[in-house]
Amino acid sequence: MIYRVFFILCFILISCNKEEENKPYNITITGVVTDQVTGQPVAGATVSLGKQEWGMPIEGLNAPEQSTSTGPEGKYQLITQVVPYNTGSVSPGTYFSHGIALIASKSGYIGSNRQEFLYYGAQNSRLDLKLYHSSELNLHIKNDTTNSIDAVDIKLIKSTNSFSLTVLTLVCNKRKLDSTYMINNLFGNFEYVIQVLKPGGQPYSTIIEYRVTPTPDIINSFDISF
Repeated sequence: MIYRVFFILCFILISCNKEEENKPYNITITGVVTDQVTGQPVAGATVSLGKQEWGMPIEGLNAPEQSTSTGPEGKYQLITQVVPYNTGSVSPGTYFSHGIALIASKSGYIGSNRQEFLYYGAQNSRLDLKLYHSSELNLHIKNDTTNSIDAVDIKLIKSTNSFSLTVLTLVCNKRKLDSTYMINNLFGNFEYVIQVLKPGGQPYSTIIEYRVTPTPDIINSFDISF
């Protein structure tokens, strides 16, 4: 009888511990928002947080959940609730695909970088953000007519550590093409990839690839010849 009571008590304690392990808990996220060009802290910026799939190929957040404003020194703090990662309660595939993402915004800036970390089992974190100045790009595209290429697709791609996003696709099908395209609202001091592709735009059909980093607050020029 004593042994039975002992085992029942052990089972109850183990069950309670498992419930405690799976219980959501709060984490605190802090950081500083700075101007990407000057490096100075930015007061009055909005920092937004959302829970979404890791590395979603979109600008910003898929589903913002909460936000706060930076103080005089550009500092912010957000408190959010997460759940621990326990083998058996969350599949590894889910664990490695769900994250917490943060961005910053303020009038006069084109946007910010996006910081991400895993949602399940997250700990208190410091995540600094940079607000970018906008830039424009005059993209001069010319077919020198000495080749046998009659048409190309041109893709402008923004890449980060966690995602790649096609910003613009141009279909160029003139044999003697010589045109300039004005591309607005790019992130200044951010490297973009320009791919010249065979029609259809598949990555394996790349003819030429360029990299360009537009200077902020001015109109930049870049030439492509094929």
